[in-house]
Amino acid sequence: MDAHKVENRNLDASEVAPGDHKLHQSRRGLKLVFSVLLRLFGVVLLVPALLLMVTDRQTTRVAAFDLEAKYTYSKAFQAFVGACVICACHLLMSSIVSLLFICTRSKFMRNRFTAWLLFLTDQLMTYLLLGAIAASTQVAYIAKKGSVKVGWYQVCQNFNRFCNHIEAALALGYLALLLLAICTLMSVQNLVYTSRLHHGTGYF
Repeated sequence: MDAHKVENRNLDASEVAPGDHKLHQSRRGLKLVFSVLLRLFGVVLLVPALLLMVTDRQTTRVAAFDLEAKYTYSKAFQAFVGACVICACHLLMSSIVSLLFICTRSKFMRNRFTAWLLFLTDQLMTYLLLGAIAASTQVAYIAKKGSVKVGWYQVCQNFNRFCNHIEAALALGYLALLLLAICTLMSVQNLVYTSRLHHGTGYF
């Protein structure tokens, strides 16, 4: 008797009214479009940040010596450039896959493996960019403020333009990080939705 009731509950949960089904599908479609826009905007932020970093160099004369500053002199800045490239590629590829799903209306995005893959890669990219930005911010802060206790002078006094470009690149990176974090939260929602759909407990 109890097994029969459980079976009826599962049937009731899986039998969603046509109107509710369309509403859930419409909401899911809007979320997917919003996710694509966020990812593309993230690419738009990361590409200028990348260009600012790789093209940023300045030569100045200090005490009869010509000194040059560029991002390759700092491991943290190199890590930030690498993170920008990897994250921009990830966001672009995931946007293309999502757009293909929207255009073809395939069930690829409702696959549990796809949902897990998107969630894990979004998480990985978020932590990667966060770590690179944190390290680069520390280096940029020391270059701008110096440290009297350890005898580090303020490098930005002699390389003002170089430091301004670094600051602009990091600002764009932080904005991209925020969008990537939002995309990660949305991929969590997608994972929950896919899991509930797989177990027949209704729509998210």
